[in-house]
Amino acid sequence: MNVMFKAVFALLTLLVVQVGVAQNVTVSGVVTDSDTGIPVPGVNVVQQGTPNGTSADFDGNYSITVPSNAVLVFSSLGFQDQMVSVNGRTTINVLLVPSAENLDEVVVTALGIKKETKALGYSLTEVKGEEVSNIKLPNAINALQGKVAGVNISQNATGAAGSSRVIIRGNSTMTGNNQPLYVVDGIPISNENSGSASLWGGNDGGDGISSINPDDIASVSVLKGGSASALYGSRGGNGVIIITTKQGKKQEGIGVEYNGSVLFNTYDSSILDFQTEYGQGILGRKPVTQTEAFDNATSSWGERLDGSSVVQWDGVERPYSYVGNNAETFYRTGATFTNTVSLTTGGEKMNMRFSASDLSNDDIVPNAGLNRKTFSLNANAMMAEKLSMQTNVKYIVQDVTNRPRLSDAPGNANFTVALLPANVDVSFMEPGANEDGTERQYSSNVFSQNPYWAAYNFSNQDKTNRIIASTNLRYDIIDWLYLSGRVGVDHWTRKSTSIEPWGTAYIPGGAMTEEERRYTQIDADLILGSQVNITDKLGFNGFVGANSNKIEFESLSLGGRDFIVPGLEDISNLATQTRSRGFNEREIGSLYGSLEFSYDSFLYLTYTGRNDWFSTLSLVGKDSPNNDFYSSINGSLILSDLFQMPAPISFLKLRGGYSETAGGAQDAYQLALTYEIFGQGHQGQPLGRINGSRVPNIGLVPWSKQEYEIGLDARFFNNRLSLDLAYYSNKTTDDIVNVTTSVTSIFLLQ
Repeated sequence: MNVMFKAVFALLTLLVVQVGVAQNVTVSGVVTDSDTGIPVPGVNVVQQGTPNGTSADFDGNYSITVPSNAVLVFSSLGFQDQMVSVNGRTTINVLLVPSAENLDEVVVTALGIKKETKALGYSLTEVKGEEVSNIKLPNAINALQGKVAGVNISQNATGAAGSSRVIIRGNSTMTGNNQPLYVVDGIPISNENSGSASLWGGNDGGDGISSINPDDIASVSVLKGGSASALYGSRGGNGVIIITTKQGKKQEGIGVEYNGSVLFNTYDSSILDFQTEYGQGILGRKPVTQTEAFDNATSSWGERLDGSSVVQWDGVERPYSYVGNNAETFYRTGATFTNTVSLTTGGEKMNMRFSASDLSNDDIVPNAGLNRKTFSLNANAMMAEKLSMQTNVKYIVQDVTNRPRLSDAPGNANFTVALLPANVDVSFMEPGANEDGTERQYSSNVFSQNPYWAAYNFSNQDKTNRIIASTNLRYDIIDWLYLSGRVGVDHWTRKSTSIEPWGTAYIPGGAMTEEERRYTQIDADLILGSQVNITDKLGFNGFVGANSNKIEFESLSLGGRDFIVPGLEDISNLATQTRSRGFNEREIGSLYGSLEFSYDSFLYLTYTGRNDWFSTLSLVGKDSPNNDFYSSINGSLILSDLFQMPAPISFLKLRGGYSETAGGAQDAYQLALTYEIFGQGHQGQPLGRINGSRVPNIGLVPWSKQEYEIGLDARFFNNRLSLDLAYYSNKTTDDIVNVTTSVTSIFLLQ
């Protein structure tokens, strides 16, 4: 023990000596381009191994205080990273070497095909996984906010388990959801919203894209225009977001990586500006009896607050004074803990990555939260000399407790907290239950809930099990010809229980609903492709393919009201019971292809076409609306390869395109009335009825969209500039053209 103590003491002494020796110094200098000698603005200057860093100003000047023995890392888009040892110096000027790889970077496009950015004749923005996972939000797609021009992301105020609405270049339709298609590792996935609030209340059931673990994301490609997404046919009419997850890599042994983060959320008191001068009451006077206070619980039309003693809803007299922000009193500090462990390995013919992640959230609404566990396995292997395989599997288990109710008052704690008068303290409403187990009402309006009763006695729980899996095989027939096959599945089951407890003021007997939803999407592609140089300057890259997409959805629901035994919250304990079942299936079959010609690596021209056949549309008539064709043509011209550019400009590209896309053919059973059995009638005989409230139209067709796009991409210094001008119109069945929007966006990325 004595020897160990001495060893530890010696180590600590050595550390103290080292700290004493490494005095801090302030290092400054100028960062310039090694080719042009021009200062480079915005360069990141970071002390290696620490978060200590700064950025160069517009003239390339920087200044940073670090230990005298530190190592500085200089990094900037378009340049190679450079590490410099300080060695006690106070002035360090750095020359950054341009990176040729950045000028010819490769991005993931439609159908998972990788292309050089200079070959793209349309607008595509790729966000690296590091930017998505830098701040680990419960819904990774929210990390794109502000990073992609022309993309608007709005979030419901429903906590970590809430859904997000993503709109690319504005709405395409008046009635559709207008959200993009999500593709993960080449496979389209469901972004089904499992519930939303209406005029009369409800809660946000969350969406599908939130299942993806941000630590597993390698890149996100946003296909904005029709030219980019036309290869997805009717499903890509609102744009496409392609998520590529991380793969294994060649290395010795097994690599272990751990990522952990904690994110705190608090109520933002600046959102609403509540008045604090007048108190509870009506007609400009205070309540004078408990009954008057009880009947006007949320009315703030009383006298000016004067500190006098006034009776409140519970018969207790309290000062007629401002009690502070009730929202800050009721809500708590929310916390989200994310922990991910990944293992990677790889050799000459195989690599693999496995990750396990746990996300635990306590929401700002009391008694609400989320737990999500994600397991991911990606494997690549050379099965034979010309045969390769890629497999991706993700398994997600998600448990959500007490999604907050929205909109109308029943069961909605937020409604009450927001409407309380300035002199009524919400904390006095706790606990929310009386001694007999019924709701402790603060208002004669039975639909206005005691917020603590809503938070701790109302209950909604849901658990989702989801698997997203795909396998891709590629066989290189000859050097310039390949055959590729891919099949994937997205399957999830969601079980939920919602309880309005016995003793609730507006439904004294209580109510309960249990529901199970099952969703399965199977997507398969077969592609024959070729990439060949026809001459020294003329190149060709093309493919033809076939796709099958089938979706099945089923829901089972059992519920009722009035618990027979108070407090026993079980379906069998309900006096009246109801049940329902929903089912739909739909399928799309497709043929598609792409032809791309390039000339001398500065001129690119691409044509794509896709034909979809829908199970949801009619087969009647010579011009059957069941059959739709979509096409696009786009091109790019690398001006910086044709002409000598001014020194600051390293890359300049002109691009443009035209496309025809469509959508709105996804809903099943819209062409005819359906019949349902919904209960029992006389002497137990089944009752049937026509289902639906709208007269169907057998001539329904998908909406179509024509889009013209022109753009300019440039790189100067370490900045990237993208200018997009897009015009598109929706064409109805009567060939009426409506101008939907015109978008001009400039995106500057450091």
